[in-house]
Amino acid sequence: MSEAFSDGPSDHLNLRLVERPGGLLEAALVGELSFATSKPPLELLMDAIERGETRLVLDLKELGFCDSAGLHMLVRLHEAAGSAGGWLRLVNVPDQVLRIIKATNLDQLLDAQGEPRRQ
Repeated sequence: MSEAFSDGPSDHLNLRLVERPGGLLEAALVGELSFATSKPPLELLMDAIERGETRLVLDLKELGFCDSAGLHMLVRLHEAAGSAGGWLRLVNVPDQVLRIIKATNLDQLLDAQGEPRRQ
């Protein structure tokens, strides 16, 4: 399953979803996670949590930008998954996004793993 969202000429975000057995949902965000783009994927992922897909792995490898609304979306997903007995894990987090997560102390809340280092 793949979803594409766009709210303007420069705002673009794709969400690719893969549902796995046992309530695991793998999702990849591609593009810009901002005030203009965060609402549709948040609603889609919150619906998935309500359906019982409470273990979320969110791959941010191809995320080029994240603003405070994007961070808010991640916190809301973390809280919703946790309240439903699950969790949210961020993987392949780009350095610039990981710096923002750490600068806002959200690394104390979010399970965020940076991109693997290349040899």
